[in-house]
Amino acid sequence: MREKVKAGLASSRFLVQLAASLHWVWAVPLRPFRRAGAWMVGSVFRWYRLLWVRCTHNEYGGFVYWRGGAMILATGVALYLIPVVLGFVAQTALYFTTRNYEEVYLIQSEEIYPDDNVWAVRGCDRLPCDRDSSIYFRISPTPFNHLWSVVNTGWLFVPDDVGSGVPTGLTRCWVRSYGIRIKTLMRRFEIYPDALDISCRNAVER
Repeated sequence: MREKVKAGLASSRFLVQLAASLHWVWAVPLRPFRRAGAWMVGSVFRWYRLLWVRCTHNEYGGFVYWRGGAMILATGVALYLIPVVLGFVAQTALYFTTRNYEEVYLIQSEEIYPDDNVWAVRGCDRLPCDRDSSIYFRISPTPFNHLWSVVNTGWLFVPDDVGSGVPTGLTRCWVRSYGIRIKTLMRRFEIYPDALDISCRNAVER
């Protein structure tokens, strides 16, 4: 009985200490971030409230219900499109700063996410193929990739056409891609260059 009481007191002390430590983290290190977050949320709310009044009230200052409903629907569409637009802008900037056209040696391609039509391609940038020379690409139907394909080929981007063009086995290929290639980041966060076009020539004997 005495041991159970001691164990209960120890657990209670642990919970109190844990709660006090979490409160200190919230009150001290996170304080500047909380203030910045509160300022950002407040600014967005004030801006949205002004926009709401302007869009949902008539010239006499009366609230119009159908305008309010339209504003809610427009807000939902905007919340859906904002991440898409930001991703497109980020990919566009990444393309113009990291685009590359290189001769590499590819080994295999496979569709890893069939529902999203995403392919993975692996190979090496020089011979012999080993851990140090290994490289990886992703092929995915992003909005930027679609736009690039329309501008350069006249058709939407089809990952199956690009991925299926990689033969099984060590093959010399030309790859048009963009993105960063840092193996530490790639393995931990699955960040890979995007392949836009792959042209393979002849197999290479190992």
